[in-house]
Amino acid sequence: MRHKRILVWDAVVPDTTPVFSSMELHDLLGLYDQLTFHAVCDGASVSNTLTCDLMHSGDGIWWVTETAAVLSGSIATNTTNHIQGASSDNVTQQGLAFRRVKITLSVASPVHVKIWALAHDQSLRAPGGSAP
Repeated sequence: MRHKRILVWDAVVPDTTPVFSSMELHDLLGLYDQLTFHAVCDGASVSNTLTCDLMHSGDGIWWVTETAAVLSGSIATNTTNHIQGASSDNVTQQGLAFRRVKITLSVASPVHVKIWALAHDQSLRAPGGSAP
């Protein structure tokens, strides 16, 4: 069931140095068991590649990659590029409490990137663990 659309990033990624989604989103992104990502990229002066990794943390300080390349695609010059990807928690091992998105470009040339996450939750259960 779809629960929420979350704007994860809306800014220029300046170079190949990774940037991360806002701290204010860590708890919100961690609430849902499935996230589907969509990026819109424009303003590229050279061909580039966008890669986003989903990271998780139990304390909001130490982070590890939960799912590599949840969003990955080519960015062409002089056009608006749409890139779509998905992430889903493994039912046998749920993600930790907090999540963030690591955003990286392959070429040191600035690109405007806007990333949305569509949050789903399949874990809703009635008391006693049975499906509603």
